Amino acid sequence: MNDAPAATSPTSPGALTLEDARLFLEQHVRTTTWGRRGLAARLDVTSFERSGAFDVVFQSYTETRVPEETHEPYAGGPVDGPANGRAPGPWEILLQMPPLFTQEHRVIVRVPHTDEVRTCYRCTGAGRVTCSTCSGGGRVICSHCGGDGRTTETRTTTETDAQGNTSTRTETYTSTCSGCWGSGRVTCATCGGSGKVTCGPCAGLGRLCHFRRVHVCWSTRTNSRQIEKTDLPDELVGLAGGDVIHSEEEARIEPGRGGEGGAGPYRGAFTRVNADVEVAANALIASHVFPENEKLHGQRLVVRAVPVYEARYRWGKETRTFWVFGTDRRVHAPRYPVSPWRVGGAVLGGVSVPAALVGANLLGQTAPPPPPVPESRIEVVAPPVLPEPPPIPAPPPPPPELVKAKGPRPNVTAGKTVIELRTDPPGLDVFVGGKKLGVSPLWITIPSKGAGPCKQGKCALGRCTDGACESVTKVEVRGAEGARIVEVAPSDGDLVELR
Repeated sequence: MNDAPAATSPTSPGALTLEDARLFLEQHVRTTTWGRRGLAARLDVTSFERSGAFDVVFQSYTETRVPEETHEPYAGGPVDGPANGRAPGPWEILLQMPPLFTQEHRVIVRVPHTDEVRTCYRCTGAGRVTCSTCSGGGRVICSHCGGDGRTTETRTTTETDAQGNTSTRTETYTSTCSGCWGSGRVTCATCGGSGKVTCGPCAGLGRLCHFRRVHVCWSTRTNSRQIEKTDLPDELVGLAGGDVIHSEEEARIEPGRGGEGGAGPYRGAFTRVNADVEVAANALIASHVFPENEKLHGQRLVVRAVPVYEARYRWGKETRTFWVFGTDRRVHAPRYPVSPWRVGGAVLGGVSVPAALVGANLLGQTAPPPPPVPESRIEVVAPPVLPEPPPIPAPPPPPPELVKAKGPRPNVTAGKTVIELRTDPPGLDVFVGGKKLGVSPLWITIPSKGAGPCKQGKCALGRCTDGACESVTKVEVRGAEGARIVEVAPSDGDLVELR
């Protein structure tokens, strides 16, 4: 293992520029419901700093075996009893173990030489038992009349005399129950009137085969800790992509000795490890304690370096923050400005409130207080009666995922890179240098070589990236609604979407 970097700046290939961060932020906003589109490129960013995080993951792969005495109906046939040999213990049974660090796998194994045939304990060999519904009588109380044999009904009659006067009369009368014909009891539906039902444990066979079985469970216990210096939530760091800077897999991993110049966070690693990582690893190792009936098969400790880029920008009188993190370039923008037009179209149409108050709430600001009114001009005005607002419509669904390019990613030679181009709608003609490459979505091969250093912060034929000019390829997309030209560079990532 190479020397681990400091906790504040783990190494990660492919440094990110502010312009790249703006692009990833814009892509993130377009996948949300209320984010303001097109704003990322115009944000007043006051600082853009690269930090880093560590994701420390510790796993233990264990096995448990729990014996159980059970039985099943015996219909005859051979019996594997103690006469065939000694019954093995739960841990003496040889089983094929799943691959290490399988999340969970369960099996039930019948223990050899434990079968024993006995008379059924419930029916004592008869195969039938007393019906619990009718207690063996074969008849139960009628549900229509409750056992009275007669039912009561009420009838209301309205009559009109010759003068047009109406009168209502209510009559109550009883009749013989049609369900039991006056007896108050009916035949039991459970046993059919016999008073007996088939015995459940032996299924009517009268005998049971008792045996022992073992419940076996292989499972992986996973715990993790994230070391991160900014306000980015730790749980997001654990979900992001990162570079594995250390991985060890042993039957059992012991806590390290620590100390300056000493071993790493566990025995057998002779490389200097960041102190915070060492503390987190030792805490995770110490937390994995197992009972006597749980067998440990292997442990694994993985330390990943996750790049984190923090950008602060001004919005009104506030300073807000967004992060681009992970090798998969995830974005977290918790207070990103929403679009008042998109939200207002769904909310303002159903709620009648002052426009100034709505605008302030949409931007997360408090509405300014009204100007003071002189006492001589105060008028008491009754509030208007507002009509009942219509129901608020459901928010619009997020934009659908664009159609992906067919086939695997093609291999390229040195100095070239491949990007996937998706369009909305698909089926547009794609041209590069006046030559048609095909119909979107498709794979495009572009140059990845640099175009020399920047001159006075500008590039004549490319794009400035960390003081060097990056090659830019102009891609023309033609459709029924016209043509569009976009510039594509390796820093745009493996996927370019045109909506």
